[in-house]
Parts: sequence; C-alpha cells; structure tokens
Amino acid sequence: MAKGKSISSEYLYELSQLESKKVGRISAASPLQQVDYKYNIRGWMTKINDPANLNGKLFAYELKYQNPVYSTVSQGKYNGNIAEMDWVSAYDGKLRRYNYKYDGLERLKDGIYSEPGTTAPRNDYYNESLSYDVNGNIISLKRNRYIENTGRVLMDDLGYTYMGNRLTKVNDTSGNYSGYPSTSGNAIAYDTNGNMINHVDKGILQIDYNFLNLPTYIKFDKQYESHELRPSYYVNTKYLYNAQGAKLRKIHTYGTGRMNTETIMTTDYLDGFQYTGNELSFVPTSEGIMISFKISIFTTIPIR
Repeated sequence: MAKGKSISSEYLYELSQLESKKVGRISAASPLQQVDYKYNIRGWMTKINDPANLNGKLFAYELKYQNPVYSTVSQGKYNGNIAEMDWVSAYDGKLRRYNYKYDGLERLKDGIYSEPGTTAPRNDYYNESLSYDVNGNIISLKRNRYIENTGRVLMDDLGYTYMGNRLTKVNDTSGNYSGYPSTSGNAIAYDTNGNMINHVDKGILQIDYNFLNLPTYIKFDKQYESHELRPSYYVNTKYLYNAQGAKLRKIHTYGTGRMNTETIMTTDYLDGFQYTGNELSFVPTSEGIMISFKISIFTTIPIR
C-alpha cells in the first residue's frame, strides 16, 4: 500500500490557539507554505502572516481593533469590531487597507478603501456604505469599483424593500450592470413556506422545492457568468437529494445558438467527491480541494 502524504501540520499555543500551520510538503523539513497566526491578549486574531514582511508567503493580513493607523477615518473599537484591516498578496506585493465605520448600534456603516504607500493609490475605489431599517434589515447599499481608463465608478446604488422582514424588491439607481444585474426592481415572490420562488432581476423565473424545502428545479431565462450575460436562451437546473437532504446530483441544461440546441451537464456528489459527467473533478481535503485534470501531450514530427 502506498504511504500517505502530509496535507498539513498544525502547532498550537498553550491555550490551544493555532500558532502555525505547515501546508503540503516538499521534503520532511520543507512545507510548501507555513502560515503563522497572532492574537491579542483577549484571544482575538490580529495577524495571519505579516503584511509588513511576506517573506515568501502567498498572503498576509492584519486586523486592528483599538489601534487603527488611520485613526481619523475610523475610531478604535473595544467590543471586538474591526476598525481597520491591512492585507498583501504575493501577486503584486501592494499593501491594501479597509477602514470600517459603525452606526450607534455597532452595525457596519462604511468600508473605506485605500492603498497606503502606493505611488498612484486607488483610494476610495472600492468603498461601500450601508444603512438599515429599525428591524436591522439593510435598506441601502452603495458600492464602488475601478474600471480601466475610467477610474472610480458607482457599481451599485441599491434600495431594498421589505414586507415585514421579507425582501420583496431591489432597485438599483446606479445604471451600472456590473454589480446588481438589473435596475428594474421586479417583485420577488415566495411560496407559503417562505421559500423564494422567483427572482426575475437575476433571471430566475421559477424555483420548485421538495418536502424538505430544498430546491429541486430552477429555471432561468438567461445565464450569467462573471456578471456578463452569456448567449443562452434556455437554462434550467435540477437537483436530486437523498432522504436526509444531502445533495446527490445536479443536472444543468442550457440551449445556445440560433437553433437553441440543448447541452446537458451532470454533476454527481458522492461524500464530497465531485464528478462531472463520468469523470472525477475534485476531491475535498481539509486544506481545500485536489483537482483532477488531464494532461495532453502534443508531439511535432518534422516531415522530410
């Protein structure tokens, strides 16, 4: 029998908090990555790796509660709310930051984006702001995004309508489809059990449920991929469950082209293993998924 390989090794502090994790293994002494964790005296996490020094790590972030660097933007919080967050990825090594503001009930009100130390920072390019009704439901949401050669644009300016605490309509007055996919504000319908049965703004025309209130059939009039409408005229998805409600199969059908020919894609779920068609797609592990893929080898033969 082949020997197993280490997925990760974990090391704990005296209080059983995670101190570091070694992920994967090149050799017995060399992991693919080591992830380090830091906490404050209250046991709240403050760092995963160090944004000030990646030192070969892929990613790092720091959470600041009562000690934000931009203290004029967000006040220090002593109740566990995060005042400021920094993060860096190995992709570009750029420090990015969010400062957070809260209302009188300690609900998130604003997220303010900045890029400290950057020559041409895109400050405020990814800001968000929210407001709430007396029941705590979100009633407005504004979000920015960056567009190349344009700069900062308002991606969403959403208004939410409720009946009691049930969402019935979302209106977007930004005129921008890159966020919420519609500005029309069509009504959202529910069945007698409170399950959503359509959401026309997102192209969902019909949702059917079984006796466990799990969706068994979803019909779309279009298909979205990365917020862009794909040229599909007919899309539906069917789901199969066992008696305990665990999902066993998904059958995705869509029609494309002038003749609206159907394409069917079947996905099977077997104890976490996922198959597409008859081929294994991935295997779950505690550190993510192991993807199955084929390698095609092409050989060029010179003709004499």
